[in-house]
Amino acid sequence: MMKKWLAAVLPLLFSVLAHAQPPGAGSDPVKWSISMQQVEGSTWDITFRADIKKGWYVYSQKSFGDLGPMPTAIAFDTLAHVTLKGATTETSDHVVEGFDAMFDMNVKKFKDNAVFTQRITTTDPKTPITGRLDYQTCDDTQCDFPYPLYFRVALAEGKWEFGPLPFPAGGASAVASNDPVTWGLAVSKKSEGLWEFKFKATIGSGWYLYSQHIEGDGPIPTTIELGKDGTAQLVGKAKEEGAHSTEGMDEMFGIVVRKFKEEVSFVQEVRVTDEAKPVTGLVKFMTCNDRECTFPDPVPFTVDLAKGTVTIGAVTGAVGGECKYKVATVDLDSPVVEGTEEKKEKSSLFWIFLLGFGGGLVALLTPCVFPMIPLTVSFFTKGSEDKAKGL
Repeated sequence: MMKKWLAAVLPLLFSVLAHAQPPGAGSDPVKWSISMQQVEGSTWDITFRADIKKGWYVYSQKSFGDLGPMPTAIAFDTLAHVTLKGATTETSDHVVEGFDAMFDMNVKKFKDNAVFTQRITTTDPKTPITGRLDYQTCDDTQCDFPYPLYFRVALAEGKWEFGPLPFPAGGASAVASNDPVTWGLAVSKKSEGLWEFKFKATIGSGWYLYSQHIEGDGPIPTTIELGKDGTAQLVGKAKEEGAHSTEGMDEMFGIVVRKFKEEVSFVQEVRVTDEAKPVTGLVKFMTCNDRECTFPDPVPFTVDLAKGTVTIGAVTGAVGGECKYKVATVDLDSPVVEGTEEKKEKSSLFWIFLLGFGGGLVALLTPCVFPMIPLTVSFFTKGSEDKAKGL
């Protein structure tokens, strides 16, 4: 009996401890993608595909009870222009249905891949469709409880994306492309006529972006180019800021290269001779994983200092760098925030202790921890010489 409890409880306990971490902390066993197909007129099929790592499983949408695995759940936001037609269907090339020793019950799960399809009708295919995807994945020894995936789908553009936070329901902002690299741009003023352009690349898992400094017959280096109207000039080479860079022999190209994964910023100083005219340019780059390379179109950008706007690709934002120079106008003798000293005197270690203790109690109610309490209590009470010693 003792061995049976050890085999059942300990893998689950270690699984929760090992996998209760932020997204990106480990290699996700499941990769999700979305496709869409127009069936007829205003009717569309939106398909969520899970590609599952060998040895791992994703579970059916069927509820297995409190002691079973968490079912896959796809919830669409309530939108005026979207109507769901029936329930979400599920298919797979490899369905496993029957008794599961880890959960001690019959379950339905999928290996290799799983496909979930929801049919909808829409009155406006140009307005994005948003929602949330929840799932659990296990192998024969452990389980992973990923954070929810929030999705946004643009039917008319044939584009989709996942994000860690909810998207504005039905928002009109454009859905990002499915390219492995997405770009952002922040602009700040360094001195009169001298500006800092910070190009930030967010790189998909398993993909790499290359440095500006590539010698020999290798990958295309990342390059920042300005328009040729004489409005602005680059000042030296951009500084490369990336916490996840590697430099060495690249088997794909047979030369030594420097490349980045996850994210990297190229910080470029730009001398602007006429701030009344927009500064335009292109970011040229290529990206590869261990098997293939892509050659995306150059990403255009425009910085309109007169209007205070920045555009890169199809995304427009505000010039944010001016804020730092407005700090000098603050009257330090009359700060905006008053009463700081009084608030500090009223705080104490006792209140900090109570807040920490209360937060710990609340944490016990989270889905990753609460289901483990009865298992842990049972393990110690039933595995001891007597119940009093177990308690």
